[in-house]
Amino acid sequence: MHRYKIFLITLTLVCSSFASTVFDMKPNWTYPFSCTSTSTAVHAADLNGDLIPDLIFSNQIDDLVQVFLGTGSGSFILEEQYPLKFPGWIETADLDNDSDLDVMVRYNVGGTGYDSLAVFLNDGSSQFSDTLFSRMRSGGAFCVVDFNNDTIQDIVTVIMSGKVYLYSGVGDGTFISQEIYDEDYESMGLGVGDIDKDGDDDVVIVTVYTLSFLLNNGDGSVTWNGYYGNIDSNIPGLASLTIGNLDNNDTWPDIACCPATPQTGKAIHTFLGLGGGIFNQMGDGWFPGTPFRQTTIEDFNHDGNNDVFCSGASASLLMLGSGDGLLSLDYLNYDDYACKQAAIADLDLDGDIDFAQVTRESMSNNYNIEVYLNKTIQLGIEDTNSGSSDTSLFLEIASNPVSETSEVHFSLPASSNISLIVYDIHGRRLAEIQEGYILAGNHCLLWDTTALPVGCYSLVLQTELGTTNSRCIKLN
Repeated sequence: MHRYKIFLITLTLVCSSFASTVFDMKPNWTYPFSCTSTSTAVHAADLNGDLIPDLIFSNQIDDLVQVFLGTGSGSFILEEQYPLKFPGWIETADLDNDSDLDVMVRYNVGGTGYDSLAVFLNDGSSQFSDTLFSRMRSGGAFCVVDFNNDTIQDIVTVIMSGKVYLYSGVGDGTFISQEIYDEDYESMGLGVGDIDKDGDDDVVIVTVYTLSFLLNNGDGSVTWNGYYGNIDSNIPGLASLTIGNLDNNDTWPDIACCPATPQTGKAIHTFLGLGGGIFNQMGDGWFPGTPFRQTTIEDFNHDGNNDVFCSGASASLLMLGSGDGLLSLDYLNYDDYACKQAAIADLDLDGDIDFAQVTRESMSNNYNIEVYLNKTIQLGIEDTNSGSSDTSLFLEIASNPVSETSEVHFSLPASSNISLIVYDIHGRRLAEIQEGYILAGNHCLLWDTTALPVGCYSLVLQTELGTTNSRCIKLN
């Protein structure tokens, strides 16, 4: 096994001396509040069906879950708030099969040894029904997925002792608890994804020392598949892991993870999939410094290579991928971040991925929710438009909501090379439905949306003349 030891940055670097090619270093929007906790969480989802991402915030000082409706420009308006004792990690999914995203919030009940789960069922208006409560063992984050293949969303989570629990969804926002595995090592982080490409979602656990792999048998039960790699940690704590593609040489899922407490400063570890649920660790890790409670794999700079974004209680950073599993630092902000979960989504509807997170003003209890915009596509628009006086591009999806096949109409004022790209509400690039040299004039093509799940989508038309976009929703 080849090992690559790459050290790209030291702790002496400060954010003011570092210029990112992807994110603005100053926030686009802020919401101030007072707080004494660093366990806040922010999550993005379209709650009211207007195709614009909204924010859900765990306000622990006021014991509230707050809903901020998006304006489409990267700013938000406080709309609703719901009482909940010490709310934490947030996820959204359609739990009752009504095509609206429901909200799940882990919260602390104190003195019982358990966390609990609050479920807010959504009717599409961002005003929730009476809260449903379930007792849930959870060490931090939890994953929402149809784990037992019954078309109903479930929850998978792990606690510090290493026990893995499946909370099987009933279909009405309630769950049935089942222990599905007991890990030998202490652990406080996990990710869910199809690592062996058999059509079932599997579980990868971040233990104190290594990764533990559980293969799904297709019915929600799991079989242990071994340990892989060495994690730079020797004490338990909250860890993070995500599954995605970091190696363009194959289609096997890869892994990026952050240990609970880095002992020698190596906070980000990557593992390349070799097939059949087997992985090869890429070196000993990157970036000295801080634990990150959330790890995301997406293509943030639209270069065709997936990147790794990490956030935690003291920093956020973006490591750009090169398509071979190696990473290089692009964005770092030590602005006293105080958020275990960031909101990752296209918050200003320009086709790329932004984020919202909580920061603390230095040495105070004054906090802000802050939105940082991705400038990748914005810079492209400015560069291409600077020498052109005619940029009257047109793009329209003929039917909205979209059906199995929808017409897409677009117009070019001049002949140009184009790319017509589909993104989901989180800014993730899904497909390119048209590319190449197109003559000036009006054009129409058929867009097959059969494989798209229920949700909100953006079409982005990129040309030599400029960029424009159009949004749509798929209901069934």
